[in-house]
Amino acid sequence: MTGANARAEAEQSWLLLMAERTEQLRAGITVPSSPADQPDLARASKQLADLTGLVRDLSDEVLFRSVESRPRAVLDQVIGAYTDAAQQAGDAVASYSNAYALLGFQRRYQDRPDSPDLRDAREHGFAAIQDRLDWARDSLAEGAKRLRTVAEHLDGTPPRTRAARSRTTQRVTDRSHAPAAPSAPPRSAPTQGPGRTR
Repeated sequence: MTGANARAEAEQSWLLLMAERTEQLRAGITVPSSPADQPDLARASKQLADLTGLVRDLSDEVLFRSVESRPRAVLDQVIGAYTDAAQQAGDAVASYSNAYALLGFQRRYQDRPDSPDLRDAREHGFAAIQDRLDWARDSLAEGAKRLRTVAEHLDGTPPRTRAARSRTTQRVTDRSHAPAAPSAPPRSAPTQGPGRTR
């Protein structure tokens, strides 16, 4: 295995590891179906800290590679994947932070006497919490997808070689799906002409 291939495999492993972590954080965020299912502030605080930690670690991956002096063909793809995933994770933090503030509102007014205005505010707040948590999940899904997409194409094969292989595969596939050539019509047995009987 060449040094370039070894580095590509190492980068693949890290990208997939970060994608898996992003997916795990997404799985931990559930959209409540009723106010009783809302996360409490202790759980929400832990999840928000985990999300901000993800942004920090993704930016650390970029920082580590941005000071390296090695061929940029692979490095640029990897850095691009991490920066894109960091943006998505940042969007998830923003959405979750909004839901976090609304959870604080719900807690602050949970023991207040009920009134039409307070009931309306609670209902709107709950709907907004659902939206923000759903948006956070969507952002994390996009970030993980970006990491996995780059990892899958990061095999150390030069782009021209990969493109040539793709064209060859396409030609083979096209041939396998081409209609079969019509078989030649059966040749009839020779007939004896008149006056040739024995």
